[in-house]
Amino acid sequence: MNYIRDNEISDISIILPKPPPSNITEPITILNTIVQHPYIEHLAHTTNNLTHLIGQSEVKILLYRINHVNGHHYVDYYIPNTRLLTIPGFKDSSDTNNYPSKEYTFIGYLKTHLADIPGTKRYKGYLIHNTEPYIVVQTRDNHNVDGWCVLWDVLANKQIYGLRYDSSLMEFFTKHHKLSELYINDTMCILPSVLYCQVPESNIDYVRKYRSCQYVQREITPLIKLHRFSLDDNVRNLCFITDTDITNTYLDIETNDYIILDEYNTITYIFKHDADIISFVK
Repeated sequence: MNYIRDNEISDISIILPKPPPSNITEPITILNTIVQHPYIEHLAHTTNNLTHLIGQSEVKILLYRINHVNGHHYVDYYIPNTRLLTIPGFKDSSDTNNYPSKEYTFIGYLKTHLADIPGTKRYKGYLIHNTEPYIVVQTRDNHNVDGWCVLWDVLANKQIYGLRYDSSLMEFFTKHHKLSELYINDTMCILPSVLYCQVPESNIDYVRKYRSCQYVQREITPLIKLHRFSLDDNVRNLCFITDTDITNTYLDIETNDYIILDEYNTITYIFKHDADIISFVK
């Protein structure tokens, strides 16, 4: 099979492994600085073997993107209306004049059905879950917020802004949670947790522009207070933090960047700054 350059198909393309240059004798240390996505890199991708699996019923599309914000790297997924995208099952096209091979026919089919979603899409492979094929597609240059979520939304919160995810989706990500794992120099990037807060409507544009809710919450204080979802919350926050013990004293914030405060049986996450938080408006 011929290798395909990334730019041969402008909107959606197959990324195939390329043979290493024959003149390299020393280790490529630059790889230690590259964000790697092992689960995706090991997906099956040969469309010839896939065609018979997706020729009848609808096909689920796992559309994802890799984000790089404030030194943090994370995966999120396009799951509008709390369900994965689906398209009609792919059948061999009789119009082969525009496609030199079955793989291009399949890629053209995906391109047509995903055309309304912004960004450059790339077919990355597929996986089989409960006998159903899931087509995995990466999108780039897509900066939309609506419909996008992270693993924490699905498995920990089980909802986004109170809209509960379908049980089959939660079961899928329970089995395939490693889809969200990114690595740099063999170290896994922090998976973001998701917390909520409420800001006045007059400050919504500020949060939308700067992706921060510091200084704009109802209390006039530089401290950021977040919690699990409650009905009136209008800001969703990705928090790149590690586990820490719950404290009963507010004073612990003096010696920590953030604390988890248990006050009157209410859990509140309190942050000194927004360096490890990305805020999104509902």
